[in-house]
Amino acid sequence: MNQSDRLGAAVAKICKEHGIPLAVGTAAFAKLVQAFDETQFKAHDHEGSLVNQVYRVLGDEAAYHLAGLLHRHDEGMALEELKYLDSTLKRFRTTIERWEFELRTELGDEA
Repeated sequence: MNQSDRLGAAVAKICKEHGIPLAVGTAAFAKLVQAFDETQFKAHDHEGSLVNQVYRVLGDEAAYHLAGLLHRHDEGMALEELKYLDSTLKRFRTTIERWEFELRTELGDEA
């Protein structure tokens, strides 16, 4: 399964779990990504980074995963920032470990 298929399946699963029609959920997620971009484009230095804004608006777990995504794309400062926002966010590492296991299993490398 490629990344696009994984994301599509994840969006479909989230929509189903919350009783949202796929078209509505997809549109909402697209608008959320657009809002991320717009708020950062219009942000002033004192308003904080996207990780900081997500932490304050969407919560700790969302900020943790956003920082992980940014970190994997050479934005290491995002993980440093999380340490200052909430030192307990490392508890979400177990989610990443589960994903790593699932990927290894999917690729046939269960070791």
